[in-house]
Amino acid sequence: MKCETRLAHLGFNQEVRYAVLGHVKPGLQKTYNKHDYLAEKRAALQTCSEHLMGIVQ
Repeated sequence: MKCETRLAHLGFNQEVRYAVLGHVKPGLQKTYNKHDYLAEKRAALQTCSEHLMGIVQ
């Protein structure tokens, strides 16, 4: 399963998934939305890490 698909499966919205993957914000979002999503990225990666550890243990 790809990273974006797994993050979507875990309930993270597209903005957070794009931020985790380093995608450029679409359209006017790249001009007006300057939020760095640091806390959201941290939460997404922590949740994904816990999910994956649950699979391999």
